[in-house]
Amino acid sequence: MAGPRRDTPFTSAILEVPRLPSLPTELWTRIFTECQPTDDYPSLHRTMLTTAIIHVSKQWRAMALGCGALWASFEIAVEEYPCAGRHEELQQRLSLWLQRSRSYPLSIAVRYTPKTLSFPTISGQRGEQIKAVVRLLAMLLEHKHRFRSLRLRLPSRSLSALQALQNGPLNLLGSLDIETVGTDVSPPLDLASVNVNWTRFTTLRLDVYPRIPVDDCYRVLSKANSMKSCVMTVEGSHTPRVEPYAPITLADLQTLQLRFTNSSLGFSSHSFSELLDSLHLPRITNLDVACLFDYDSYSESNFLRELKSLLLRSSQSLKTLSLTNAHYSDQELLSILRETPRISDLSLKFPLRAGEDPISEEFIRAFISASKGQPFCPHLANFRLQCHGARFTEVSLVKMISSRVSQTGVVEALRSFDLFSARGATTLLTTASAAWVDNGFRLTTSSMTIL
Repeated sequence: MAGPRRDTPFTSAILEVPRLPSLPTELWTRIFTECQPTDDYPSLHRTMLTTAIIHVSKQWRAMALGCGALWASFEIAVEEYPCAGRHEELQQRLSLWLQRSRSYPLSIAVRYTPKTLSFPTISGQRGEQIKAVVRLLAMLLEHKHRFRSLRLRLPSRSLSALQALQNGPLNLLGSLDIETVGTDVSPPLDLASVNVNWTRFTTLRLDVYPRIPVDDCYRVLSKANSMKSCVMTVEGSHTPRVEPYAPITLADLQTLQLRFTNSSLGFSSHSFSELLDSLHLPRITNLDVACLFDYDSYSESNFLRELKSLLLRSSQSLKTLSLTNAHYSDQELLSILRETPRISDLSLKFPLRAGEDPISEEFIRAFISASKGQPFCPHLANFRLQCHGARFTEVSLVKMISSRVSQTGVVEALRSFDLFSARGATTLLTTASAAWVDNGFRLTTSSMTIL
């Protein structure tokens, strides 16, 4: 009888691999976590790999339940009017995941989604939903010392529950994103009292109501010297400042979005100017500033002067610029753009009223790519414009786009142009756009009439 056939090299290689159950726990942990969904915050609600693993076998279940990292990152979706027992089920599931996550740092998102855009006075069924959100937050805040990343979209009335953050410490927290829905009255989030190590922060986004006072915004920025991305909606100081802000250098900050708003208590808008004057952003690439407040001619001139100074200080690194309601003239806008040669994405938004529209014929013509001379905004790829549109002709607009849809010399190709104005697109613009599509160009036009 012939002896047994020798195994092929492939079979031998398989036999030499250790049996899966004998792999070290650390390797199992790495395998499980690498196989998780790519979402930043996997949903706590849907059937997903994390929960599927524990149903493979008793052995897999034991290993998965012993892998705390699997259960330390999740998102909770809170419905405004769920079916009966939904919130109780959520609380039970949250408690289970927190228990299974052991002592691992937590990355958590809570997303509250209202079914309507109106926000009535807190009463009846909706009041119960707010209470349910507060109960979920209370459960999470018992583990606040483990927070590594926190993203919250909450009804504004529940913001008071976050006052527990003041009792800290939050030594692991490095990313915080809070957005409130609605304008219900609630105690403001007191950032100055939050016991957190701001030097650990890399990302911060606060779009809450009541708004963050500009003084608190300054305090955070002055401490968060490792910040890479910051988005805040802030309101001015209620009283004029006695001393100006000291200069701040944020060497790592790449994205800054500031929304300056009115305060219901009255404020000094001069504090906005002082904040802009204090900022030095040597590596900023994305800057978005919105002026959503009422100001007189004196405060307006100060604000625009300091904003322009900030833009010029950041001119060599700035690539994406968005300005909303910054009441510059067309010549002032052109002078700023001449000094920011690396801009590739530009968004300019102004009211749809003719008297507040600085976008002129000369402004549009400045972007026409010429064969000679220094090109204007040579890297511009995406251009968004919101204005009334009465001060420039569509002929100039078509000529400008036609000159930039193809890369020529040192001027890069314009990839998209979005126009929102008080007048709609005419046949001239629509006809010309048919030829631009062949170059991969995207044109979007929309209009609204202000009565």
